[in-house]
Amino acid sequence: MQAAREYVTEHLQAAGWVTREQPVEVSGRWGLSDDPTGWRMWWPFVHHSHVLGTNVLAEREANNTRPPLVIAAHLDTVQASPGADDNASGVAVLLELATVLSATDVPVLLAVLDLEEIGQFGAKALAQQLRAGRGATGMVALDAVGYYTDTVGSQQIPFGAGAGMPTVVKHARANGRRGDFAVVIHRRSSRALAEQWCAAAAAHSSGLVGVPLADPRPEGWLGRLVTFLLPATSNLDRSDHAPFWRAKVPAVLISDTASFRGGHYHRPTDTPDTLDYERLAGVAEATRALAVSLRR
Repeated sequence: MQAAREYVTEHLQAAGWVTREQPVEVSGRWGLSDDPTGWRMWWPFVHHSHVLGTNVLAEREANNTRPPLVIAAHLDTVQASPGADDNASGVAVLLELATVLSATDVPVLLAVLDLEEIGQFGAKALAQQLRAGRGATGMVALDAVGYYTDTVGSQQIPFGAGAGMPTVVKHARANGRRGDFAVVIHRRSSRALAEQWCAAAAAHSSGLVGVPLADPRPEGWLGRLVTFLLPATSNLDRSDHAPFWRAKVPAVLISDTASFRGGHYHRPTDTPDTLDYERLAGVAEATRALAVSLRR
């Protein structure tokens, strides 16, 4: 992890961004295990007595006083996997954005987050820090954005998804359940971000298709009740956008649906040769276009 942090820090600085580290400490908290093998496949919850992590944050010096658009990707993976898709793909897009957004006048905060795999603790720390300070105009989480396949039947649909995720289920079934699209998970507050991202993806030559997925759940206890009644909707909270939702920041998650596609998720076979680099470039371009559009 230290070597990975040094790598991304050097790249961000070389692109002209000012970096800083945000320590993240987890003490006496329940979360997930980062070892998905053995008995933990069936009971993934563990008690973290003391875990230390580090977020790497980067901004342009001229834009570091205004509320930023946060673009984030988590750096950690699980013990059993090299993590090419989950989540080196998201980090690769973020590093490309560091280059192509280096001259933008939009306040952007690039966040390479830690401890996502055990409970989104890095994202929670950043969301809390921004909420207590200058805030954020929006947030884009890039998590598992590089695996696509045109194979018929490659896209899995979780049981009960038709009730809570009708747009994605309709798209997948109409397309032979091919895993060739990215989902853009959003709430009402971030619907405009999702629509802009999907439009930008459609305009790119990679052929990447973005499918918006609106979270149907209300906030608060009613939302928890809906999650209980429609367990498939719990998948909408499975990344670093969720703490920003809870902090009232408009946030979207960009993903290739991770565990519902391909069979490489959290496994030793999640390697670079399985990724679709043309569509990955489309993810970077759509995210760049979204960020630039916010200055209008």
